[in-house]
Amino acid sequence: MVLKKIHTLFTAGISALSLTGCATVINGSQQVIKVETPHAINATCELSNSRGSWELKSTPGRIKINRDSEKLDVLCHKKNYADGTLQVSSLYNTGNMGNLIFGGVIGMVVDETSKATYS
Repeated sequence: MVLKKIHTLFTAGISALSLTGCATVINGSQQVIKVETPHAINATCELSNSRGSWELKSTPGRIKINRDSEKLDVLCHKKNYADGTLQVSSLYNTGNMGNLIFGGVIGMVVDETSKATYS
């Protein structure tokens, strides 16, 4: 009887894991990035991608953004300085291929939807 309950719990746990994506579980759909403006300390920066926009009040600093397959736009300003702009390309994390073994197609879809496969 006890063995049957353990087997049922184990099976339920494995089933729940198979409905999630590896990258979503491991990396999450957000990431913290560091922003530096070496010759303009204490600049304010606006960051945006297709999944949101964020403001960093003072550089250097760290900010949590939503992962995305699109580029991240960064615009920094500081009084008496020219504005600085930058586009940061998104990188596909090949670790998502582990879903072929562990998470299956469902895991790949979950990771792609949450954009957890990008950094």
